[in-house]
Amino acid sequence: MSNYQINIEQARNGYVVRVGCWTLVFDSQVRMLAELARYFDNPNQVEREYREKYEPDSLKGCGAPIPANLVGGCGCESPGRAY
Repeated sequence: MSNYQINIEQARNGYVVRVGCWTLVFDSQVRMLAELARYFDNPNQVEREYREKYEPDSLKGCGAPIPANLVGGCGCESPGRAY
C-alpha cells in the first residue's frame, strides 16, 4: 500500500480529502467512505484506474494516488480537473 497521509475535512456540501499531494472532493460521506474503502483494499489498482481516467498528460508520473474526483495535484502548474 502507498504510504500517503490522508486528511479529511468536512465542508458545507461534502468532504475535502487530501491524499499525498492530491486534493479530492466528495458530495457525500457514503461516496467518500466507499471510495476510501476501495482504495484501502487495493491501492495500486485504484491509483492505476484514476491515473488512466483522470490524470492530465502534464501530470503523468507525479507519484501521488488519485482515489476520487481529482481537483488538483502535485503542486504542478496544471490545476487538474474537477469531476
